[in-house]
Amino acid sequence: MPPVVQLQGVSFKYQGGDSDGLEDVSLTLEAGELAVVVGASGCGKTTLTRVVNGLVPRFFEGAFHGTVLIQGQDVSQWSIGQIGQRVGSVFQDPRSQFFTTSATSEIAFASEHFGVPTELMRRRVDEAFERLEIEALRGRSVFELSTGERQKVALASAYAMRPSVYVLDEPSANLDPQATRHLGTIIDLLRQDGSVVLVAEHRLYYLAAILDKLIHMRQGRIVEIFDRQALHALPPSALESRGLRQVDLAQARLGTLPPVSRDDIHFQGHDVSLAFGERVVLHGVTAQASRGEVVGLIGRNGSGKTTFARVATGLVAQRTGRIRHAYRVLTPEERRKASFFVLQDADYQLYTESVIEELMLGLPDTAESRRRALDTLARFGIDRLSERHPQALSGGQKQRLTIAVAAMRHADVLFLDEPTSGLDATNLQRVGEEIRLLADQGQVVFVISHDYELLAQCCPRILRIDQGRTAADYRLDLSSARRLRADLDLPVSPNAAWIWT
Repeated sequence: MPPVVQLQGVSFKYQGGDSDGLEDVSLTLEAGELAVVVGASGCGKTTLTRVVNGLVPRFFEGAFHGTVLIQGQDVSQWSIGQIGQRVGSVFQDPRSQFFTTSATSEIAFASEHFGVPTELMRRRVDEAFERLEIEALRGRSVFELSTGERQKVALASAYAMRPSVYVLDEPSANLDPQATRHLGTIIDLLRQDGSVVLVAEHRLYYLAAILDKLIHMRQGRIVEIFDRQALHALPPSALESRGLRQVDLAQARLGTLPPVSRDDIHFQGHDVSLAFGERVVLHGVTAQASRGEVVGLIGRNGSGKTTFARVATGLVAQRTGRIRHAYRVLTPEERRKASFFVLQDADYQLYTESVIEELMLGLPDTAESRRRALDTLARFGIDRLSERHPQALSGGQKQRLTIAVAAMRHADVLFLDEPTSGLDATNLQRVGEEIRLLADQGQVVFVISHDYELLAQCCPRILRIDQGRTAADYRLDLSSARRLRADLDLPVSPNAAWIWT
């Protein structure tokens, strides 16, 4: 039997692009293997997945060389439909691949499109709901689903086709820990069924125990491949030197910030409540922060974290309660002028034709402001992309761009919603350092995140919101770090070997 996937000397250069392509990539994947592709943003991970699922070179123009074999057959002679029957794809944002309005019809769509007999299709749809443990999603509107639920529907749609290969592009980027853990369970199930699963990813902790190959890429090339045993033998410093995330979250850096004066309270949210119709979202949330303080906001998806941020920044008016800056009550309009909110989905916050213009938007176009914009882009490692269209960037590059925009605004109060989704370890550390710099400038920074590695690095104080209420408020130190992992519902290592920065 030939390998399920074979890439032989594959190179690809995007038309008009100077990065993110592939150069002389060869790879073999056998039935039942889980291969996780890692590397810095722009290293070629996504392009590799696009080669396997046929989007390169069919939908992305550029120069392609090499051979791609699926089950021993050269796919260059196949239509995109023929590849789609053998390779199931799940994108980072599953909304981009939905064709219907309900979870049930979406799971059936591909099978129906490819002419699977009705009875067989129904049986496969039922099996997808049952085996992937998503029965609760049957009949639900896709517009009402959380990000994690959408990921599950996209996976179930691919599963119903019974492909021999699954390709997932950063599937955990926007998921909370509970959804991430379930995603890992589903991926393991697909692997045990004998399918090849290729995952482009930054977070390693949820796949480390089940992966067969860790493929490390740099500048479009595969530079090294580790099996599971070799990966677990690597010390934390070896992963860190490669710019990779930690396998054991207990090895994450625990950062320290200078003490903040509790007498310089700048932001206060007192007894904030909000309801959408009959659904109460916030039940009297109370929070305060001093100038120069970084506060992590944690809680499950739907707990009210983002809604509180929208109220605090004036995007939504609360039903009861007050928001104060420097002890003065602010109206929603005043809050919009004095604060800035970086959304989780960067695409919703990019408006112009170039990266540099995103930073200049709404500011005086002077030589000084442009110099400051370029300096800000350099701090986030994207100055070389200053003339690129924002939508041409990778997910991680877009994320850094939106935070760079926030850094240009010098708002008194800044909320960052999942600022490290889609970021490798090197850029996570860079964003963490920039958050520290923002605090050093006297800004109040709230970081909404499920990302333990970021929270441990730059949030000395943690506020947990649960079901719209303030559930905990504590200082993060050596003794409380294990509590943070428990609050995030992450694996808790009994023997934490802490690295201090």
